[in-house]
Amino acid sequence: LMKNLMDFCFAALGFFIFGYAIAYGGDGPLFGTSGWFMFGVDPATGTLPTSVFWLFQAVFAGTAATIVSGAMAERMRFTAYLMYSFLLTAFIYPVVAHWVWGGGWLASLDFHDFAGSFTRSAEPPLSSGPGCSGRGSGGSTRMARPT
Repeated sequence: LMKNLMDFCFAALGFFIFGYAIAYGGDGPLFGTSGWFMFGVDPATGTLPTSVFWLFQAVFAGTAATIVSGAMAERMRFTAYLMYSFLLTAFIYPVVAHWVWGGGWLASLDFHDFAGSFTRSAEPPLSSGPGCSGRGSGGSTRMARPT
């Protein structure tokens, strides 16, 4: 329970500081470049207040991080995992979200991602690959020798 709570706290923090700007801060083909710390962001996004839209998107980013959590259970130290969660939601997930929903190159190809099936559910398993392969394990993957 504590891991999931801390996971979302770090995910929300990373998405607030960097992620929202990368995902929705401009129309570049690869990533957005404005709105760091939510400064200079329009008060309304479409028909929603930006704070509501941010919370909705932060939950998507947190969900992407928790999918990685299941893949890397007991393979990383807790502090290393929290750093991984922060980096995933601050830099990796927002780039993919920008490509699809923020006006990036996939959006320009008329790509549709209904309910986040690609952005939220396909990207995290690819991101968990380095953790599952033993990188960053901190020794927690060592098994006891058979007696």
